[in-house]
Amino acid sequence: MGDTEVCRWDTGFCEDVCEGRDCGVVDGIYCGDCEGLTEVCRLSTGLCEDVCMDRECGTVEGIFCGECEGSAEVCREETGVCDDVCLWRECGVVDGIDCGTCLGDDICVNYQCFTPVCPGGMCQVPAGTFWMGCNEEVDLFCDGDEHPYHEVYLDAFEIGMFEVTQAEYFVCMIDGDCTVPRMNFDPETHGDEPVIYIEWDQAKTFCEWAGKRLCTEAEWEKAARGNDGRRYPWGNEPATCEYAVMDDGGDGCDTGTMMSVGSKPAGASPFGAQDMAGNVWEYVYDYYSETYYSECVNDCTNPQGPTSGIGLDNPHVWRGGDYQSWAERLRTSERDSPFGPNTYIGFRCCR
Repeated sequence: MGDTEVCRWDTGFCEDVCEGRDCGVVDGIYCGDCEGLTEVCRLSTGLCEDVCMDRECGTVEGIFCGECEGSAEVCREETGVCDDVCLWRECGVVDGIDCGTCLGDDICVNYQCFTPVCPGGMCQVPAGTFWMGCNEEVDLFCDGDEHPYHEVYLDAFEIGMFEVTQAEYFVCMIDGDCTVPRMNFDPETHGDEPVIYIEWDQAKTFCEWAGKRLCTEAEWEKAARGNDGRRYPWGNEPATCEYAVMDDGGDGCDTGTMMSVGSKPAGASPFGAQDMAGNVWEYVYDYYSETYYSECVNDCTNPQGPTSGIGLDNPHVWRGGDYQSWAERLRTSERDSPFGPNTYIGFRCCR
């Protein structure tokens, strides 16, 4: 006789099909609706579940659970928790939220402000000579294209303290001068990481847009090793993850990838340039030739490299190693030639 009872013909008894249920329809009998605005009916059990319980924000099963109130908060949909992305950060943009800018000449690296060794982000390298190529007194792993060890004179120049970042490159794209990298480009969430997957011509275009130029190979090496023929930018101490983003038992110091620029300040060069060993390889201006050092030995002044080079797509030299490189590939005299854009070649600019 009850509104929610049905007769079980096999037994002749009336059964309340809604007993123990809050909601839903059973055997054609309506058992009710959930009353809470954030409740849904689980038809399998007939129980009302508050899908927003333990959640601060976001949408679950079409039900809106609220918004984050803080100006620097974003909703993590997978957990429904509001995350203050600027917590512990002084500067930079994270998930589209501006965490602030640095004052005066301070620069933002890894979301922290600090006064750079290199004013304006450009490190000063004075005019003078240095020794380029394989220094066999400190290096036992030289390749043939690093010989002979020869003296080079360079005029004074400046080199970027960091590899060009995705955020910096994006500004050039907004201005209409730079074209989009082939892939792996996400300046909103990886803005402080080096820009990669670009052609040599794209790197050259960016530097010119910025009022700079690609570094010559000789400039790059002097900025990396200074005047004392050191094996690595930081000296002759073995390469480890204290100094560089490298393969020291695992790619990217066990992260599997590159890191934000300036992540290894202990590995800075004598002139203050960072990440000149590891993180990503870097294009330079010169064409690649295995024998060019033999052509520029006596009175080698401001060398620009050979007039042509070898390489399938971009016959230009790349320097410095990357996050997949072991110690021998991070040496200041190590040379290689790229065969097109890939995940681990970036660049920095000189002027």
